[in-house]
Amino acid sequence: MVMVRNLVSLFSAVLLICQCFSTFVYADTHKPLTNQANSHLVWKATVGNSTLYLMGSIHFGLPSMYPLPDRIMKAFNSADTLMVEVDIREDASASAAPLIMEYGFYRDGSSLADRLSAAQYKRLEQTLTKLGIPIESILPQKPWLVVLGLTAYSVKTLGFSDQLGVDRYFLDRASNKTVVQLETLGKQIKLMDGFSDKEQVWMLDQSLDELDVASVELEKMLHSWKMGDAKAMLQQTAQEFQGEKIGNHVFQKIILDRNHSMNTTIENIASTKAGIYFIVVGAGHLVGPEGMPALLKATGHSVQRF
Repeated sequence: MVMVRNLVSLFSAVLLICQCFSTFVYADTHKPLTNQANSHLVWKATVGNSTLYLMGSIHFGLPSMYPLPDRIMKAFNSADTLMVEVDIREDASASAAPLIMEYGFYRDGSSLADRLSAAQYKRLEQTLTKLGIPIESILPQKPWLVVLGLTAYSVKTLGFSDQLGVDRYFLDRASNKTVVQLETLGKQIKLMDGFSDKEQVWMLDQSLDELDVASVELEKMLHSWKMGDAKAMLQQTAQEFQGEKIGNHVFQKIILDRNHSMNTTIENIASTKAGIYFIVVGAGHLVGPEGMPALLKATGHSVQRF
C-alpha cells in the first residue's frame, strides 16, 4: 500500500496538483544528515566526455531534509546544467490548469460515479467526508486526478511541503545554470490519463487503502532516501505493484518505461555536449536492475555510487 509514497517519489505533476490545498501545521522532529557517505541516493556516471550526477528526489519535503551533505552541494555547484523531470517553478504552474481541465475531467457527460461499484463509491464518500470534502466536488474528475489530489492532500496534512521538495530546492538555486526538462507536465498528465478506467480505479483503491498509514509509509521513504538505502527504496517502490497483472502494467508505465525514456534523453544530450550535469529525478527511478544508473551501466558507461 504505497501509492501515495510512489507518487511523491516519482511524479512532479503531484506538486502542481497540491497547490489546490492549504498547508497545515506540523512538528518536524527529523535531523539532517550532512556528512554520511553514500547517503541520499546519489550516483556519479561518465557519458562520453560528460560527468553526470544523478540525485534521487522526494518531490515534497521537510525543513529537516536540509542542508544536504557538502559532497552533494559541491557536485551541484560544479555543474553547468541541471536536469529535472519537469521544471515545476511558476511558469509551469500556470500551464497546469488547462492541461488538468482537458485531461482530468470527464467531457462526455459521464462522471466518476459511473466507473465505481456501489461499495467503492460508498468507501470514497466516507473517506472524503472525513476529510471535509463533498464527494460532489470530485465526481467530474477522472480517478487518476482524484488519486493525485488525495496524494497531495495527504502529504500536506502530514507536513510535507511542495516548496521543500528536492527538485524545487535545486531549481531555486539554478539561476546560473541551464535547466533541462527530461519530460513535460503534459507528458506526465497524458500518461496518467492513458490508463484504462479499470487501471485508474485500481490506483484509486490503492490510495484509499493507504491513507490511514500514509504517515508510516512516508517515514519509511524519507528514512531510505536520507540513509541512501537503495535496497529498501526499491522494495518500497515495487512492493505495491507485484503479483497483479494491473499492478505490473502500471509499474511498467509509471516507472520502467520512463526510466528508459529519460536515460535516452540524458545520453543523447551528454554525448553531444560535454559538460557536468546534475540530474534530479524521483528516487524510485534510480534503484533496482532497471533503475537509471543500472541502465547507464548496462550500456557501457562508468557508474558508481557517490
